[in-house]
Amino acid sequence: MYFGDYLVKEKIINSNHLISALCFQLENMPSIIRLLYESHYVTADDLLSAITGQIKQDVDVLEVLQKSNKISLDQINELGLKQISHKIPLGETLVKLNILSKPQLENHLDNYFKYKEKISENRLSDQESNLATDSNPDINDAALESLRELGVDISQFSSNKVDPLSAVEPRLEVNHFLNLFSEKQKNKMLKLIEILQDANRNSLELSNYFNSLFRDFHLLKGAASFSEITLLDPILNSLDVSIDNILLSGESGIKNWCEMKLPILKKILESLWNIRQSMERDKSDLGLTVNDQDFQELNKLLKQI
Repeated sequence: MYFGDYLVKEKIINSNHLISALCFQLENMPSIIRLLYESHYVTADDLLSAITGQIKQDVDVLEVLQKSNKISLDQINELGLKQISHKIPLGETLVKLNILSKPQLENHLDNYFKYKEKISENRLSDQESNLATDSNPDINDAALESLRELGVDISQFSSNKVDPLSAVEPRLEVNHFLNLFSEKQKNKMLKLIEILQDANRNSLELSNYFNSLFRDFHLLKGAASFSEITLLDPILNSLDVSIDNILLSGESGIKNWCEMKLPILKKILESLWNIRQSMERDKSDLGLTVNDQDFQELNKLLKQI
């Protein structure tokens, strides 16, 4: 259940409030055409031609560009995530529209996390209970094969063991986050941190490298927000704001920050990766809780940034 659905279900807000907030989110997201223009993936002439083709063919501008081999599928996916990353979080939107106060939002978010954790625990408990009451005897494969050779119907003895975690219904939305935060992406970000450390030691300019690292964390934030990973979303949003503020401080501010904080940022990335791997194993964020060791470590590290 998404946060907005939870708020309506608990009668904290009504359906009109939620629709108003969702409309506000959409209205304040940049258009794909603007992002295409700012990304420089295509020339201005090609973009204008694609817009004309979009109108004539009544299709999506990205489809026109892809058919003419002006843009790749990876670039299309990145543009989609960039667009989502600019979406104002629902909670923040509700505060902006004066539907909730900030203290109310923080209280409801805390209750929502507890609610999700309880649902997850109940599902696991139900699966474990079903396994405990399973009447089928546990016969090993060799014995089953012997029975089969004797002509005995072994269907009643077949093992139906189910991993409780795998039995939990996965949220497919997390695939957006899992696909973006690939091992290749993680290694790229670790390499950028390494380059920043070397550049700082050698008194080289840091702004371009730092900006690239900021964009990568920004995309992670967008993917977590789009995937409605409610425990990670506020953490990555806070991290995004912190890094953005450092970027705005100029070259000297970036240098001072990198001297003290880059090792912490590296540990944050490693904790994020551990959490990502946990979600990969059960194809869901249901196993992620506030009591998770990596999640607690992530919160502790974030306070040091």
